[in-house]
Amino acid sequence: MWRGSCKAVKSASTHKINRLLNRGGQVWQRESFDQLRRQESVQAKVEYIVQNPVRAGLVKTAMDYPWLWVPDLAKSA
Repeated sequence: MWRGSCKAVKSASTHKINRLLNRGGQVWQRESFDQLRRQESVQAKVEYIVQNPVRAGLVKTAMDYPWLWVPDLAKSA
């Protein structure tokens, strides 16, 4: 299911990006990175993404980031 959904999103976005840029061709890299990331748990991926603003130095804690929306994380914090 994930592979089909990812392919559909990448296909649609590639067409739109190429149309907006008035060009054709590849937009996305090969899927080797996607394959590696899929082996992790969903929770590990969520935690990684949530910590991006902290790693970037935008906030001290993930919960301080105003655009964070992770209902389960917010309930446990």
